[in-house]
Amino acid sequence: MATTAGGKRRLDRQNSSLMFRQITPPHGWKEDSGFHYLRLTLPGFEAKDITIHMNKYGHLVVRGDKQVTEHKYITFEETFEVPNNADLEEANGMFEDGHIYCVTIPKKQQVQRNNVEQAITIANEENNPKPQGNKDGSFHKYESTNKPDGLLPQQHARISASNSLKIVTGQKSKQKLYFVFSVATVIILLVLAVVLIIKFRRHG
Repeated sequence: MATTAGGKRRLDRQNSSLMFRQITPPHGWKEDSGFHYLRLTLPGFEAKDITIHMNKYGHLVVRGDKQVTEHKYITFEETFEVPNNADLEEANGMFEDGHIYCVTIPKKQQVQRNNVEQAITIANEENNPKPQGNKDGSFHKYESTNKPDGLLPQQHARISASNSLKIVTGQKSKQKLYFVFSVATVIILLVLAVVLIIKFRRHG
């Protein structure tokens, strides 16, 4: 990252004529979807008193030197480990409300894309749940609503064959009844005809 400084020359802490009072400013981390934020409470400090940089270990270093008198300074230097997805090269710092100094560190773009893709995948899975598998690892298949519930394909075939046999048998029974009725009618007509002939002969 580029070093952010207030334009001051680095103080010579070995100079015996200067007095330094070391402080440890309260601080805390927060984050949102795109950035990490490190906030330090630094009342009395100004932006020109603060420097931030990255050391050789990849850590964030925040340093401040505030002059109180000609020979007296209030100073601090804090080193912070940053999250793995932090893009420390693009970090920058500024005062938010006069005494809260905020270091803003963008999250790496690839990590942000992965988070977005993961969120989309989760949303799709919630809207389109996958069918649950059986204990043997197979999945339930949706069956036609025309089939009787709870029957296997072989049972459906036997039912269809049985229904067809019933239809054919019923048709044959109807044909047989019609034939018997026709024969009976003919016989009756023949008997009536014979009776009429006999009567006519007797009267003649």
